[in-house]
Amino acid sequence: MSSYRQVKQPNLDPVMYDDNGRVLRDWVGWCMNYVRTAFGTPTAPTAWDGWNRTRIKHTNTHIPRNVYVPIWFVHMGRYNGIYKNWGHAAIYHNGTVYSSPLSHKPTFDRWNSIEEVERRYHSTFAGWSEDILGTRVIAPITPTGGSDMIQPKDWPLIQRATRRIKYWEPNQVREMNAWTGKPWTRWLSEALNESRTEWQRREHALNELNLAKESITSLNARLAKSEANYQRVDGELKSLTKAYNELRDSQTQAPELDSFSLGELLTAAFRKTFKIK
Repeated sequence: MSSYRQVKQPNLDPVMYDDNGRVLRDWVGWCMNYVRTAFGTPTAPTAWDGWNRTRIKHTNTHIPRNVYVPIWFVHMGRYNGIYKNWGHAAIYHNGTVYSSPLSHKPTFDRWNSIEEVERRYHSTFAGWSEDILGTRVIAPITPTGGSDMIQPKDWPLIQRATRRIKYWEPNQVREMNAWTGKPWTRWLSEALNESRTEWQRREHALNELNLAKESITSLNARLAKSEANYQRVDGELKSLTKAYNELRDSQTQAPELDSFSLGELLTAAFRKTFKIK
């Protein structure tokens, strides 16, 4: 079980006030007020509302030792004619529970176990929390130099991980000076962020390359089409030239064709080449 430190030290015997600002002389039914006043945190209309609006909750019974911890219960009951789960809140410390009292008095009741509170208050344990409505009252102790921290002996692992995740070779002195004694989780988070940035850069470059390839493919297709057109036109021109030469030769051999003009020869050659009647 993780060790915790006290962030807000509670005043177990505070001065409490009702909703109108008057000093409370009777603490019966003011469990949420007692816990929030002891720790100096925001409050809620009922203890069950407080549990629901609390952020860092644990539903197990592994309650940290040596710190004062908010604990929460399910409590069904009828108050002011309304029957519902009002909940119950108290403060736990090394097995002892401090709670608003069952008798009419301006101080807390002390109980020796959670089971005793469940029995006395007709409630069921719901869990414990590290905060009250978002205000942290206890916090995990981060071990110094433990397995969760980067040590000089971890450098070979960082080298391998850096090359794989971040895609660049780290500078040993700079990296170790920066990261020795720091949490592995923080290093991994920054490494993944750099990796994500690198992937985005590479993805952008790949997209640009694909666009260039598409442009080249399109240009090649147009070039091939132009080449085919050139070959076709060149063939037609050669056929036309051949037909023209044949007609010119036939005119030379046949005097009756002397009256043919150059235009007529070209027209005849064109019709012969493209088989036009």
